[in-house]
Amino acid sequence: GGLFLFAASDGYGSYFQLKMSRSLIRLFSREIKVNEIMDEIKNGDTNYMKKLIKDNPNKINQGNSWGQTYLMAACRWGKTDLINLLIDAGAGLNISDNINGSTALHYAVWW
Repeated sequence: GGLFLFAASDGYGSYFQLKMSRSLIRLFSREIKVNEIMDEIKNGDTNYMKKLIKDNPNKINQGNSWGQTYLMAACRWGKTDLINLLIDAGAGLNISDNINGSTALHYAVWW
């Protein structure tokens, strides 16, 4: 609020709004991509995940806006092939979500 008012009073309001809009677009684009990947996990698409790991190994622990990782999703939906694939690729076993601090093991037990 205050930063925007300062920028607007200085004549930079439009520029600041544009920067904020671009940031929101990037955030929503990232969330859409993560949700698409979560859908592929739910469908049990092992080939899709193999390609994702090969092309983007540094994103193996990426999560959605709730902090749920791909491993948590695979555990939730009981996709053992994907669980093994993700663990073998180095997915974090002790990462906690933003909902209640649950790890992939919690998801595996609950679902």
